[in-house]
Amino acid sequence: MAVRNKQRSSSIESRLAAERDRAALVLLSRATCPYCEAQRAALRHFQGRHGWQVLEIDLDRQPDMVARFGTDFTPTTLVIFRGTDQWMPVAVGVESLPRIEESVYRALRLILGETSPGQFTLQE
Repeated sequence: MAVRNKQRSSSIESRLAAERDRAALVLLSRATCPYCEAQRAALRHFQGRHGWQVLEIDLDRQPDMVARFGTDFTPTTLVIFRGTDQWMPVAVGVESLPRIEESVYRALRLILGETSPGQFTLQE
């Protein structure tokens, strides 16, 4: 089991490193959101560990983003591909760093066509 976990971690690390220049994370937040600071902290750890750009959008200041991303729930974290319309939510609410890494990895594989929506929630 330890070898399998190490291989899985290596796969996630490799994919996140490979996509850090093509993708970014976006945190949808509000000044009044009591949980947004906890998610910001988790995303700072993600950014420091993987070198990804992390952007924040305050939905009160940019209400048009509610329609664009189809949610007004905060905090919500999205992975987006730069220069495209491709994006996917990877966390709704506060998530731990390992859960964010796993969700971003799965979202990247789905967006890039390496897995199907039916396989998205299955363990590899």
